[in-house]
Amino acid sequence: MPATLVQKDRLRLVLRDPDFTTASRVAKVLGEAFGAERVAAEDARAITLRFTSAPSPQEVVESLARIEELRVSPDVKARVLINARTGTIVVGASVSIGAVAVSHGGLSLRIVPTAKPVGPDGQSTGVAWSDPVTRLRSDEPPPGIKPPIVPGSLGLVEGVTVDQIANALNAMGARPRDLVAIFEAIHRAGALHGSLEIM
Repeated sequence: MPATLVQKDRLRLVLRDPDFTTASRVAKVLGEAFGAERVAAEDARAITLRFTSAPSPQEVVESLARIEELRVSPDVKARVLINARTGTIVVGASVSIGAVAVSHGGLSLRIVPTAKPVGPDGQSTGVAWSDPVTRLRSDEPPPGIKPPIVPGSLGLVEGVTVDQIANALNAMGARPRDLVAIFEAIHRAGALHGSLEIM
């Protein structure tokens, strides 16, 4: 560790990728290992571990050895990467798709509003469709929402993941450039809950 990371009675850890959620998780795990009163997350990048007095080199080494054994799950950004040449799609864990309809060439993709729980107390007693205009609920989607079953069309429920859409489009014979065009259209429509990067 560079000497600048130890300042008086504090050891300062710096995250390579700044993130408030990850910094909070690191501080929590360090607090469980060293005591919550000794640990503080300063911001999205830095976490400090305080000693009772200026630590000796041996104390720093022992503390760092303990820290290396700790495990923290970093926060994963909602991101979709697409290789335009090969059609390879890499998806972050927290990416989902909202309601949208896309038509590209001979392919048609329609993602309909999600089903919502039914129950007077708010508890899930079953699943029904909720019309956003009339607020009426039924077991079947309202007329005009249920996508027709025609060759080249795909109908899914809101909240579906990118990998599910990509698998379905691949099964329908979509080419790499078709995937790029469809996901760009979904992103521009604001239905892709995450960032899109084309390589």
